[in-house]
Amino acid sequence: MSDTFSLLGLVSLEPGSWADWFSGSMSALAVAVALAAYPISKRQKRQNDRQREKEIGRGIGWKVLTLLNQNADIDRHIKGSLTNREPMYPPNMKFPLVRPLGFPDRRPQELNQSETDLLLKSQSAELLMELELCFGRYSSIVFSMGEYRNRHEALYELMPPPIANEGMRFTHKLTPEELARITPYTLMLESLLEGMMVLLDENTSKLQQCLVQYNKDMTRYFGKALMTFEVDPTLAPSS
Repeated sequence: MSDTFSLLGLVSLEPGSWADWFSGSMSALAVAVALAAYPISKRQKRQNDRQREKEIGRGIGWKVLTLLNQNADIDRHIKGSLTNREPMYPPNMKFPLVRPLGFPDRRPQELNQSETDLLLKSQSAELLMELELCFGRYSSIVFSMGEYRNRHEALYELMPPPIANEGMRFTHKLTPEELARITPYTLMLESLLEGMMVLLDENTSKLQQCLVQYNKDMTRYFGKALMTFEVDPTLAPSS
């Protein structure tokens, strides 16, 4: 005769059968736990991915704002310099009033691949294209300012020694030959300055539109705005 064991007097099984039953029960329990854990894990992954996308989206907004601010710094320098009403030579030219600017090696970072992918995924291709153009215009502005500085220095190297000065303002006396020699440099400086001003005005306008479009696109994709922006009237470009 073989021994039998019962569970709470309800079920009686032989020892081998109890072992099989317990093993099968644990296997079934493991499968049930695994099936239950899968949607939880999947939901957690979706939440993590969404949070990561929000961080990338905020990074895009910060880059747009940084580019707008650096664009505004140059614009403010030029337009602030032009408020000086002292008579300068050549008359009716702006460049004698505007000193060149130097730029640090640290430049605004352009969009990386993750940020580009998010804009495409969020159906923000129009914003992506406009931002690429804004970064390109800013690079042209920086290059133009470098050329402006070089030609500015070259012009004053051609000038004869000053006959008088007041602070940083120098007075030179030019012969007709000297005037003819420097005239091409003055025209080039004026042209570079005018070109920078056009690019700055266009970039300022486009970047402000990009901020508006950015908020619209992120609100549509995430259900709410990721960042809010306020314009400081004392720092914003006059344009």
